[in-house]
Amino acid sequence: MMSRRKGVGALVAPALLLSVSMAHPASAALDKCASSIESNGTKLEAAILKSFQACDKEYRKAVAAGLKAGKDPDYTAGAGKCQAALAKNIGLGNGSTMDKTKASLDKLVPKTCTQIDLLTLGHLPQSTFGDEWSRSVLMSSLNVAYVQEIALVRDTVNMFQAFACAPKTAGAACLPTDATTCASCKTLIKSPCYEHACSYLTSGLSAFDNFTSGVGDIQGTLIGSSTYGLCSAFGINPTGEYLVIGGTTGKGIQPIVITGLGFACSSQIGGEGYVNCPGGSGPLVNYQSCQDSNPATQDQVGGCAATLGGTPDACTNATVDTVNGGFNGGACTKYATAGTPAGAAFINNLTALDIPLTVLNELGPDGKPCTDDDTEARAVPSSLGLTTGTASVTVLDFGNGGSPQSNGPITGAAFPCGNIQSSNLSGATIAGAFPAVSQPVTNDAVVTFTISCQ
Repeated sequence: MMSRRKGVGALVAPALLLSVSMAHPASAALDKCASSIESNGTKLEAAILKSFQACDKEYRKAVAAGLKAGKDPDYTAGAGKCQAALAKNIGLGNGSTMDKTKASLDKLVPKTCTQIDLLTLGHLPQSTFGDEWSRSVLMSSLNVAYVQEIALVRDTVNMFQAFACAPKTAGAACLPTDATTCASCKTLIKSPCYEHACSYLTSGLSAFDNFTSGVGDIQGTLIGSSTYGLCSAFGINPTGEYLVIGGTTGKGIQPIVITGLGFACSSQIGGEGYVNCPGGSGPLVNYQSCQDSNPATQDQVGGCAATLGGTPDACTNATVDTVNGGFNGGACTKYATAGTPAGAAFINNLTALDIPLTVLNELGPDGKPCTDDDTEARAVPSSLGLTTGTASVTVLDFGNGGSPQSNGPITGAAFPCGNIQSSNLSGATIAGAFPAVSQPVTNDAVVTFTISCQ
């Protein structure tokens, strides 16, 4: 009978389990795929920023003319020129730079980017999630340009508001329903993306279960919070959906105590996904993960195809088992969609997990875990699927030759679509599951977790 160790601290990707990476094997042309996405995204960002600067120039001219004439500025002419500059580069279906960028991105698959390439680069695979990935690139470019313009010129929102009110006289009451010379300005009064915080419930609903062959079952609660950018603007997000984009870093998780060994430290790096709301087409996703800890041959899939009920959507490469000898099969994932209910969400989250060990004196001069002077080797960030559907995991040859061991399914709960605009994620639960094989101390593990927002 395996022992059970309760009360071990918490994390999005729990302790003693991740030197495994959920990134997927890529094509030999991954560099070309990456550079093509980067080129499209950065060129679009630059074009949008140039539009913002053109609008700012017209705004300054109108203000200066009003001061010279001794009267309130007339923003009508400037608003018209601003609208033309914005429409040239923003929007879908209007022949804009953004329109052309999306077409260019979509053409990359499958000629330049494979589905595995997309996953390796942190994007949602097109085979399951359609064009969510390319829309996310567009939204990220818009949001970065918007944030940069505000960082450079703090009254940017004042400018958009003034132009959105034209042709009304400056100083007159401006209502959202009023006619406008600059419709795009009216949209840009609000940020394309807002950061929403999910503070974890600790009453058993935000927790992990790390069932290992080496030290038994490690369980604990998740303590802290995560932030996600929920985005909606210019029809970039599919109707009825919020795009979830990352790119910002965060240390919202308290250090995890690994009894007798040390700590685990989690840093959120970014993410990509969606929250489906009424009228949206984002699917509810159930997924299974599988890995063969001791395949008969150096085989990427091993017996996982049979376990998953069909060919996996993606697998990591098979690797040499440096702990037990022999080989480890690839970590495989298979997705299944189950309708498009309101509140369904899937987020591909990129997280870094470092493990400074007290037994090796790796806490650094300050003696505190998860600070910059820790001396452990820094971990490679890994991607993890978070879903409001179900997630489960199986490891074959558990413990390097034993019977298969599964964990899950574990189930999430829908996001509160009616409350998202007011930054209330209470009631949402995202779930995940993954394997970690041939690790020091724990050996093989099947891990499940849930994060519930309060």
